[in-house]
Amino acid sequence: MTERAATLRSNSQTGMAMEFDAASERYLLSPTTGPEKNTLRAGLFPIACWRLDDNCFPFGSSFVVPESQPEFTELAMLMKDHPGAPLSLFGHADPVGSEEFNKQLSGRRALAVYGLLLRDVKIWEKLYDNRLAPDDWHNYAIPRIRQTLNEPGSGEGTAASRAELYRRYMDWLSRFEDGTPFRLEKSHFLAQGVDAGGKGDYQGCSEFNPVLIFSKQQSDLYAAATDKTARNAANAPNRRVSALLFRPGTRVTPEKWPCPRASEAVAGCRKRFWSDAQQRLTPGPAKRQWQDTKDTFACRFYDRIAGDSPCESVARNTILIQLLYEDETPMANAKFEAVFGDVRLNGATDAKGKAVIEPPEGAEEPFELFLLEFPEAFVDPEPAAATAGHDEGRKRAARYWPENILGSLAFAFLLSALPAPSAEPVEVTLRGPLYSTGEPAQLSMTLRLDPRKPAGTVEFPAGESGRRFTMTRVSLVVQEQQKSAVVERVRYRLRYAINTCEHARPIAPHSPVTHWDPCRFTAADRRPSQLVSGEALLTREKSPGGEYFVAAGVPDVRDLWGVFRATGRIAP
Repeated sequence: MTERAATLRSNSQTGMAMEFDAASERYLLSPTTGPEKNTLRAGLFPIACWRLDDNCFPFGSSFVVPESQPEFTELAMLMKDHPGAPLSLFGHADPVGSEEFNKQLSGRRALAVYGLLLRDVKIWEKLYDNRLAPDDWHNYAIPRIRQTLNEPGSGEGTAASRAELYRRYMDWLSRFEDGTPFRLEKSHFLAQGVDAGGKGDYQGCSEFNPVLIFSKQQSDLYAAATDKTARNAANAPNRRVSALLFRPGTRVTPEKWPCPRASEAVAGCRKRFWSDAQQRLTPGPAKRQWQDTKDTFACRFYDRIAGDSPCESVARNTILIQLLYEDETPMANAKFEAVFGDVRLNGATDAKGKAVIEPPEGAEEPFELFLLEFPEAFVDPEPAAATAGHDEGRKRAARYWPENILGSLAFAFLLSALPAPSAEPVEVTLRGPLYSTGEPAQLSMTLRLDPRKPAGTVEFPAGESGRRFTMTRVSLVVQEQQKSAVVERVRYRLRYAINTCEHARPIAPHSPVTHWDPCRFTAADRRPSQLVSGEALLTREKSPGGEYFVAAGVPDVRDLWGVFRATGRIAP
């Protein structure tokens, strides 16, 4: 088997999407001198793959959880880029439990994805009605759907009300980037829905095609442990639903498709086993992974069609990032350095502003990202006040936002500190978005840039619901200084602390304690101090059009719960 070059489309904590080069085919033809002819049939070759990881389902369940939503957007974009390419779904389980149960569970997971893509709510109601302990949708699926859709109500509802919830949830899960629902027809699948049992369109492979086999020592330790949490976590890569996209125009006849139906027993699978299948599935002296040893799949057919699929691998801890301007256009060819402790990795973004970072072995988040070269410009918060000397054609300022992590941000070059610039102290107000796990809020920051005695205040969220805190322990250190005939630029590393109890009001003595409040105090007490440290890279540029400021960083270094990017301007 020859390896085919692959292109990573996405890789996250919930799945993967990749494209790979079409295989070349060679045919041996016999010459003829008469009316005989050679008949050629194109082989079954995938051109792309997609995978839903185990955490897209509750343990032992086939219900598709909300966290899987980004993966369906990736599938939508993958199929948009490969029009006419049919797909087939394959559910996989780990080797814990019986083969028959794993065959049913893996098939139910594939069926759940199939029904979702088709918007066939009857399939989901069938999974709801037909329990397979512990795969029981009752008392879990409907409350989770209501919670996701922010839909009031309680109880399980009727079949009709559940169908409406299923349909809306499916549209929410499976959609394009612009929010347009992404749905398929049966004709988009490999067997085009001809078989009522889905033969050729979706199947469950039980535990027969794992991507990871424990070593004998590992297996024995897990078997002896009373608590199986560690074993189940280590087995997670084997529990997955994968999709293979085939060359446009490919179609199969269900009767000739070698895989048994998802609802059928494992006997049909065993007919397609390698002669050494038992050895392939048995733990040996060392741990084996499919991408390294190519000897963990028991099924010959799946080995042939998916054997060089890049989605059939244990996910390496890769991180996909994207650098964008504030107008959402990609920052192409931006050079960066990712720092994991003592290890520094250099990279550059592609034409879409994306890059893949492969952390070193054993590295843990958070990490630091330093932009080395990028076309930086500044946002004018008051464009109407811009003067003729300001370059109106500049691109808007750049920002960094990770696609699948909430990491530590440090937009700095970390050069040795330079002497402080000779500029006079100035005061400036900066405003901009504060990104956290929800919708962006607003942050406002007022700074007095005085290298001898810097000061400032910060308010988040800004507005009526926000409170302004006084910065203490302010440190403003020059990291880089550049000067030309027209523009002078200085980068500072800004560090500060705020007391979150600054606005706390004293309470009456002996007031009852109803909840834990670290800022609780009486008039006779000293105001408590709950310090939170913030940090940002502050860039200041002076030009004929005025002075422009950008601050990017984290408001709470300890908890890393959000990142902000604020801008400001002082007119000339």
